[in-house]
Amino acid sequence: MNASRSLFLVGFIAFSSIFASEAISDPISDFSLNEEEKKELQRIEKIKKEFFKKYPGWFDSYEDVPFSDYRFEKKLEQRKLKQKQELEKKAQEEEQKRLIEEENRRIKKAEEERLRIEEDKKKSLEEQKRLEDERRKAEEERIRKAEEERIKKAEALKKLLDTPLGRAMQLYKDEKFKEAYDAFYALFEKDIENPRINFYLGLSASGAGAYEDAVSAFERVLIKEPTHLRARLEMAKAQFFLKNFDDAEKQFLNVLATKDLPESVVANIEKFLDAIEATRKRNHFQSIAMLGIKFDDNINNEVGENTPIKDLVVGGQIITDSGNEKVSDFIHEEMVNLNHIYDFGKLGDYYMQNSFMVFAQNYSGKSYDSGVATATTDDKNLLFYSISTGLGTNTKTVTFLTKIHYDSISIAGSELMSVGGVEMSYARPFNESIAWDMKLKYQQKDFVDKSNDGMDSTYTEINLGAKKNIAESKDIFSFGFMVSQERVNIAANTDNDTKNIRVSYMKNFDEKLSSTFGYGYKMVDYLEKSASDVNVRADTQHNLSIGAMYKYTPKTMINGALNYFKNDSTRDAFCYDKAQVGANVMFVF
Repeated sequence: MNASRSLFLVGFIAFSSIFASEAISDPISDFSLNEEEKKELQRIEKIKKEFFKKYPGWFDSYEDVPFSDYRFEKKLEQRKLKQKQELEKKAQEEEQKRLIEEENRRIKKAEEERLRIEEDKKKSLEEQKRLEDERRKAEEERIRKAEEERIKKAEALKKLLDTPLGRAMQLYKDEKFKEAYDAFYALFEKDIENPRINFYLGLSASGAGAYEDAVSAFERVLIKEPTHLRARLEMAKAQFFLKNFDDAEKQFLNVLATKDLPESVVANIEKFLDAIEATRKRNHFQSIAMLGIKFDDNINNEVGENTPIKDLVVGGQIITDSGNEKVSDFIHEEMVNLNHIYDFGKLGDYYMQNSFMVFAQNYSGKSYDSGVATATTDDKNLLFYSISTGLGTNTKTVTFLTKIHYDSISIAGSELMSVGGVEMSYARPFNESIAWDMKLKYQQKDFVDKSNDGMDSTYTEINLGAKKNIAESKDIFSFGFMVSQERVNIAANTDNDTKNIRVSYMKNFDEKLSSTFGYGYKMVDYLEKSASDVNVRADTQHNLSIGAMYKYTPKTMINGALNYFKNDSTRDAFCYDKAQVGANVMFVF
């Protein structure tokens, strides 16, 4: 009996477990039973209680009895599943509805934002148009007022120009300083104490170089108007040019003590003060050093430009090889120039100038056929030195210098000739933009080798030149004319008369970069000929040059130059052409 009971219990539990395992494991939280389902649950609960009573001790409570009605559970599960599906569908519909509503809200918000942006843009365009209209109206008003002001000024100027004062002002504006001075002086005689007339009288006097009259005029201005800074500054400049440096310094310092001066005015005053301080020095030193390299495509003809020895050659050439057989080579050049000036009194009154220069020109050592034997370009290496001393004077309008010099030329390590001479130079401005100068030179050239005594010569030269500043560009046009004659002790077809014309134009691109273009024409007539000569030798030479200079620092300059020479002669041996190109760096100490 007990065995049968146990077997039944095991089967009952297994059968109930099957149904229980298929029961809903994820009930819906808001699921509710209907009346029929409640009755069915009560029935199942009754069976479990009866089973619990019938078999006491098997379970702790009737709720632990694993009994379930499969059909009821299945039906209940299906209804829960259906309700879950319906809830999920409803949730999906609500979520879709929410997303649609959210999208609609986003679209509405975007549309509102678009409309707001368009409205802001419209307002901005309207505001821009309003501002543009205001600017246009303001500009029209400004132009109208400016035109009215211009008309008023033109009418006032016309009225003024019809007066003596107006005509004087126009002369000063046109930089006709002498005429302006005369016109203002006539007004001054009628109204001696008028500050305005005295001020422009002083400016016109300064422009015309009458600095003493300018000082007097500015003093009269300052008596009436002690705070007239411009009059005090212009008076200081006039005192400076009169070389009354103590008075000029006093007035410059007075102006400099004024507050809120423009920086350009302060810088200009400081330049004058530095110049005044320099006048108190007796000794002035300056050194120049140059390093350069050059390519010459015809070293057999020793005609060069811009070298310290170009005026010391005999008959236009150093006595070396001549002819039109071209030999090219590279050359490096070095130069040192030491200058000393001693002022005896105020700056520019009287001074002594001393100078020493060394110039070296060395070739690469290239071998070539000289026509007689094989030679090297080292045979043309040149060393030149010069020492000079002189006395001069320098005023606002005149520069005059007389100096004596001694020069020496060495070729291939051996001294070739010595040159002694005297030179006088005179320069002065012709007007505000043109200056001219004149040089007179006498030299005695002596060959060291006594076998060449017959080639010793005397050389005289007259050189006239002029320079013109071109408008405000600071470009310079130069013209030079030189006449010289050389006479050799013993006639050897080297006595010659030379005429040389040179024109050049220097273009300033800015404060650092400039370029120079030049042309030279030289005629050399040899005066004697030997019995075998058909024609007396006569040479003509054309020279074209272009150069550029870059001021790397105030005391460092980089130069480049290209020169072309064409020499024609009545003698074939002296017909040739050559080109030189080179660059150098120059240092000023």
